[in-house]
Amino acid sequence: MPNSSDWFDPKLWSDLIEDFKEAGSEALKNGVRYLETTTTLFEEAEIRNYKDYEEILHKDIPDLLKEASKHAGYTCTVYHLKDDVNLPEYVLECVDEKGNEVTFEVDVNFDCFEEEGVEYCHIHLLGMVASRGKFPEGYKPYYHEV
Repeated sequence: MPNSSDWFDPKLWSDLIEDFKEAGSEALKNGVRYLETTTTLFEEAEIRNYKDYEEILHKDIPDLLKEASKHAGYTCTVYHLKDDVNLPEYVLECVDEKGNEVTFEVDVNFDCFEEEGVEYCHIHLLGMVASRGKFPEGYKPYYHEV
C-alpha cells in the first residue's frame, strides 16, 4: 500500500473507524471498553510467500489501523507482537485532539484458503480493548513498533 492516506477510503472502512470511535469514547468515560467485532480489514489478501505474509502483518494491517484510528480522531503509534505469547496481536498507543491518552489492544483473525497454489486470506478484526492511558511499560518488550 502506498504511504500517506491516498489509498485509504473512509467509506470502505467506516465500520473500523466506528469501532475506534465507540471503544475510545467509552474508555475515556469509563476507563475501559471491550468490543467484540468481526470487522473485515482485508478480503482475499493474496499471500504467495512468507514475504507477503510479513508485509501484511508489519505494514498493511498497521497502516490500516493507523489510518482508521486517525479518522476516528486519534494519533497513534502501532506496535506488533514479537513472539507467540498470549497477548493482543497489535497495540495502538494513542492520543486524541484534547491530549487524552487511549490504548487500543487489537486481535486479528486470518481465515485462509488455497487456490491454484496461492493462499488467500480474509483478515478480520476479532476484538478490541480500549483503555484510558498508556500501554503498561512491562508489556512493551513483547512488542516492536511497526
